[in-house]
Amino acid sequence: MGMGMGGGGLPMSPKSIARFGMGAYGAQASAFVSNNYAKYFSSTAMRYYFDVNEAYVFNKLKLLACPFLHKGSWARIPEPFKPPRGDINAPDLYIPLMGFASYVLTNCILQVRSISHWSPYDPVCVVNAVP
Repeated sequence: MGMGMGGGGLPMSPKSIARFGMGAYGAQASAFVSNNYAKYFSSTAMRYYFDVNEAYVFNKLKLLACPFLHKGSWARIPEPFKPPRGDINAPDLYIPLMGFASYVLTNCILQVRSISHWSPYDPVCVVNAVP
């Protein structure tokens, strides 16, 4: 038998192994992901954290930049929070997600501007671009 051959004489490439694994366990993996994904990332659960408007974003950024200007109460309330659109103290995911996206884009722009002759096919530029 030649190198890279399985017991039956079939080549054992990574693609053929992956196809075999998906055939054997693909249905189980798909069912597991679909059952557990909905538990943590259902659209109704996530919609609450992204229910914002422009006024909320402006007020929240103002609160983050200058917390001493906040005139509202910092005390915890016993009832649940209203959606972020109606309560400045409600937890949201829009501000952190947009902050992370802004950080990534700004970092990419600064990395590209720091390289004078950037080319995706030049290995020297690719190595120097990674911090």
